[in-house]
Amino acid sequence: MIIRRLLPSYWQQLREIRLESLKEAGFAFGSSYENEVKFSDRQWQDLLSSEESFYFAAITIANEIAALAGIRRYPNKQWFVVGVYVKPKHRGQGVIQQLLKYLIEYNQEMVLNSGFPLALTVIISNVSAIRIYQQLGFKIMQQLEPRQMGDGSLSAEYRMELIISEK
Repeated sequence: MIIRRLLPSYWQQLREIRLESLKEAGFAFGSSYENEVKFSDRQWQDLLSSEESFYFAAITIANEIAALAGIRRYPNKQWFVVGVYVKPKHRGQGVIQQLLKYLIEYNQEMVLNSGFPLALTVIISNVSAIRIYQQLGFKIMQQLEPRQMGDGSLSAEYRMELIISEK
């Protein structure tokens, strides 16, 4: 696997895997397939051109995106890991750990400069994802109120944070 940041020229690949993730695992995301399938080409390109969000992918030798993860800065200036997804045939192979380690290292200075820990939310029922995040050093900080997910279901989430320190 090769891990790389997705540049604006990869917008079609981002669109493809993001829509796949929303179809296959809409229960885990705050957005829906029905919402994002309406995005214009320009909106997809903008996601990869912004200074407020970056996406990274694990790419196979066959040039297929196996996994996706993003990092986005919210108005309070805190960075969040977003849009984490692994294609079913690549699960259980350590791909997401490799991708998230890269994302964390690549963005270390930016997160440090924000003055906040790196954060994410994960639905409580996603035990395997919680375990992976904990192995990477994330700690559960609080249980959030249930909210409507992309598939219309109501799910409670944990807010997890990773304190990044200078090496």
